[in-house]
Amino acid sequence: MNADMPKTITLFEHQECKYEDLKDKNGIQKEHRIILKKLYGGKKPKIFHFFDDALKATEQVGIVRVGNFSIEILPKIDCTGKVDAKDTESIYSARTNLLFLLRYAFELKPYENEIAAMRKKPADWFEILTYLYAKNLQEALKRGIFRNYITYEENLGVLKGKWLISQHIKINPFQKHRFYVQYDEFSPDNLLNQVLKHAAVQMRCQSMDASNRQQLAMLSDWMDEVTLPPALNNAVLEQIIFTRLNERFRPLFNMAKLFLEHQAIETQAGATNAFAYTFDMNLLFEKFIAKFIQKHRGKILEGTGYEHCDILEQAIGDRRWLAKDEKKDNFFQMKPDIIFKDGQNGNVSLIIDTKYKILDDEDRKMDILQEDMYQAAVYAQVYKCQRVVLIYPQPYNIPPIQKNFKLKGLAVVVEIRTVNLSIYLPKEELKIINELNNIVAGKKGG
Repeated sequence: MNADMPKTITLFEHQECKYEDLKDKNGIQKEHRIILKKLYGGKKPKIFHFFDDALKATEQVGIVRVGNFSIEILPKIDCTGKVDAKDTESIYSARTNLLFLLRYAFELKPYENEIAAMRKKPADWFEILTYLYAKNLQEALKRGIFRNYITYEENLGVLKGKWLISQHIKINPFQKHRFYVQYDEFSPDNLLNQVLKHAAVQMRCQSMDASNRQQLAMLSDWMDEVTLPPALNNAVLEQIIFTRLNERFRPLFNMAKLFLEHQAIETQAGATNAFAYTFDMNLLFEKFIAKFIQKHRGKILEGTGYEHCDILEQAIGDRRWLAKDEKKDNFFQMKPDIIFKDGQNGNVSLIIDTKYKILDDEDRKMDILQEDMYQAAVYAQVYKCQRVVLIYPQPYNIPPIQKNFKLKGLAVVVEIRTVNLSIYLPKEELKIINELNNIVAGKKGG
């Protein structure tokens, strides 16, 4: 490990850690805790709950760094017990599985050939993701940087391209040696490359791994013709359009967008820098299930009777309303995670909603939240659908849960199912495909 790498403590979601277990010459101090509390303030999600003698992780996973100290938070579905510095296999599996979930949820490039490299890098999850971004950006640029025609308008000393007479008269009434022109240039300084470079610069600023920083610095030099954008937000990122000419850069763009949207930086006066790169596992689980079903639609729907259905994520294209007021205005829009809509008659025949919660098979109600059942009943009524499936994650080394609830007064069945996500090798994806095939088909015990 590099000498300047931060001290890293690994926790799983909702795991508690005593402050005394973190204290040493490089560990967390009182001032660090103050900065951590400020890092995600206001409406942003909390990463930790703070107590008098301990902190506790929430459902946010990723990396949090304050000065030269890092806390890595991994998904609880991979937790095999108390994590310590010797639990390398469990931590490795959780990191790899997190990348597997992100790959589908955000449509990233498959990284199976590079997974083995993770064992050789004694670094936290963020440094591994940074390494993958730098390595794949380097390979893409070796094949050639993306260029396209960009239209410029400038006031030049030579006539170039199209002479804009009306603008020229306004700007150069007494300067006959100037020309206000419009011209096209085949340039690498386009928005896509600006986003890729911006992410590389930001990652370099936050990386504590010397080899990662060196690689990212070299990539910035390779893209020296590309300027950094003055500002980036979702509206700007949505302007990027992919065609056959730049499609090969889409996975890199998705990684860059992932980083830019999920980072939070706060610099304290006095010099201590705080950085967080985290994801809400509720949203990540929802996105993963939806994208995985879309990706493997053919195999998952085979023999289920739903082969002809349209699969709508977040019910986009068929969102409905729960209520109207006296003015007949709609209120409380429904957004079930996945709906299966019959392409022939337009009926919704299956609704799937994901719930990132560990169920308790020894509890009479399996610890299912009452509001989840209420929500399922409302979806069934509004969409006139007789099948609603609630999918929960299946933790490591826990048997699957399969239970049906018949709603009283309604011809509706709410099916409770779990999916094993502690699988991250390509050859094992078939297990998840088969599980989802059984769920969609309504099979039990499959």
